[in-house]
Amino acid sequence: MTSISGGLTSTGNIARELEEGINSIANQMYPELAKEYADILDVSGSKKNYETDVPLAGTGFAKVKPEGSAIEYDAMQEGASKRYKHVTYALGMIITEEAIEDNLYLPMMAKGAKMLARSINHTKEQVAANLFNNAYNAAYTGWDGVSLFSNAHKLIKGGTYSNVLPVAADLSEAALEDAIILAEELTDDAGLILGIKAQSLHIPTQQQFNAERILKSTLQNDTNNNAINALKSMGLLPKGYKVNHRFDNPNQWFLRTNVEDGGKMFMRKEFESKNDNDFGTGNYQHKATTRFSVGWTDARQYIGSGIIA
Repeated sequence: MTSISGGLTSTGNIARELEEGINSIANQMYPELAKEYADILDVSGSKKNYETDVPLAGTGFAKVKPEGSAIEYDAMQEGASKRYKHVTYALGMIITEEAIEDNLYLPMMAKGAKMLARSINHTKEQVAANLFNNAYNAAYTGWDGVSLFSNAHKLIKGGTYSNVLPVAADLSEAALEDAIILAEELTDDAGLILGIKAQSLHIPTQQQFNAERILKSTLQNDTNNNAINALKSMGLLPKGYKVNHRFDNPNQWFLRTNVEDGGKMFMRKEFESKNDNDFGTGNYQHKATTRFSVGWTDARQYIGSGIIA
């Protein structure tokens, strides 16, 4: 996210707005993107200082019981907890008393509240996208001590699992098939195979045309083979593909599965706007705040492409 430049709006900042004859104040209101963070995270409210998830491994395979022998027992076992600590994000603006007095177009300054609301919305989107921009970075780890996309996720009862392709692959029909197979072979923390199904493909803007051709072609994409497109005919990605305009890498992609308790955003406080005047300076002050947390608990909700340069 870019840094903040200056915090005081004075007559020097809005010199042109002190002149008569201006038609409009431009470069402020643009078309906005649809909400994208809900495509990649489960969003829910919170009324506490933080939220905690506790991974739990259940019982494993049943054992052969010889006649006359006692049965074997298996215990549930907790993993390390995942805490979602809510963070406050805030931004404000100050307009000097003189700028307010001299501004011939003061109603246009009311756009300031909309500017702050826009800044808050973009902050939510960027923080959510950064969970995936940093998904291969060892400095950003989850409760099991590894990054979101890793071949070394811990199974609570011993062993590891991978939610990333063994060899990084550009977006293609074959790579998607491999990722879907990987998802369907994942087990729970006691070693039992799960009914995991891929639901959607998530891509940067640069891959949207490629994704459209791969998922919607009737026959195999970019080949001379007279064969059906299995991804389409089998309905393997029922929610299609989703574009996120804030993903950093133009080549990396991932699948989202039907696993619960994966990536999460807890909203402790939605957008809140307040304004007041400072008695000593006469300056007008306007601030906007929000409070939320972003993270992941069960990495099985995602299957990554691997690091692609």
